[in-house]
Amino acid sequence: MSITSTQSINEGIGTEEAEHCFLCGASGTVLHPALRDHVFGAPGVWRMVECRHCELAWLDPRPTTADIGKAYATYYTHGSQQAGAVFRSVVPSKGVERVRRRVATWFRDAAEGIRARRLGHPAPAVSPGVAALSRVAEWVPVIRDTALLSVAGLPPGERRRLLDVGCGSGDFLLRMRARGWDVLGVEPDPVAATAARRSDLDVRDGMLADADFADDTFDAIVLSHVIEHVHDPIALLRECDRVLRPGGVLVMMTPNLNSIGHRRFGADWRGLEPPRHLHVFSVGALTSCAERVGLVVSEVRTSARLVRGIWWVSQSSRYQAGRRKRPPRIGAYLESWGMSLVEDAMRASDPRSSEEIILIATKPSPAHARP
Repeated sequence: MSITSTQSINEGIGTEEAEHCFLCGASGTVLHPALRDHVFGAPGVWRMVECRHCELAWLDPRPTTADIGKAYATYYTHGSQQAGAVFRSVVPSKGVERVRRRVATWFRDAAEGIRARRLGHPAPAVSPGVAALSRVAEWVPVIRDTALLSVAGLPPGERRRLLDVGCGSGDFLLRMRARGWDVLGVEPDPVAATAARRSDLDVRDGMLADADFADDTFDAIVLSHVIEHVHDPIALLRECDRVLRPGGVLVMMTPNLNSIGHRRFGADWRGLEPPRHLHVFSVGALTSCAERVGLVVSEVRTSARLVRGIWWVSQSSRYQAGRRKRPPRIGAYLESWGMSLVEDAMRASDPRSSEEIILIATKPSPAHARP
């Protein structure tokens, strides 16, 4: 990707041009000419371009590495009052919240059963009714994915080493530590990193390269909605490859450029998240990134597990932008649940169409050394 020095200031954020696709070098064509952050209120009006050959989108111009932190000042990881004010329109009403809590209580127990059967996690003690419901729910892909991806599809750790890159406040690390993994985190946001360390977690400040881990350190690395935030995705994946042990697994999740939600909501789609999402990937583009650094992709697909939240927030963003007359309420909430099932069904004929890409790759062992 061709990068020039800082060209301008976009409402207080320094920017640099990013004219070319970092995968093939082609110039970008305009996809969304004027994006605003209607969810968390980050400053600026941002242009997103795409490479139609690689099916990769990116911001051009984009925030510089020096100023990207300004885009997170009101982000949910900070819990600021301003973020709360901007996000208020997407928080469910009291009636919706009561329904959500009932569903969440049932799902928590049912999900434990799914993880036990599919991944070997400890089986919970539940009532016969919940056990039966868990087995039925397991055959609904969106429910199964939600259960399994909450642990990144990983089995119990048995003291193996797990690195969460972009670990935020450490919720995933705590979950995996309780399941036997020896966990570490890296987090560039000092506010989130400090919150994680309050839970007695080993979390390093900065980017992955700043942590300076030794070669072949980790059995598993998780990048959960991280790669879209970085300026140089290939450099990040090279570093992941370096610190993974041979045979180790890398799990990535990221928004899907070719999703049904993006087609429906366009510039209001939650997966764009300007200007924090510097890149938005397709299945093909993400696969190309992993293979370029020598990782062996064992599975890549899309999942509908985030449809509910994405559709709900996208509708609110549309309202904030003045492209919807009323804020989303119970009808929009029910629609978001229904679309989870619709997208699951549509993936049967279009498997790359749902909201989130899931990619699993391994580092080749010395016996299968790369040329």
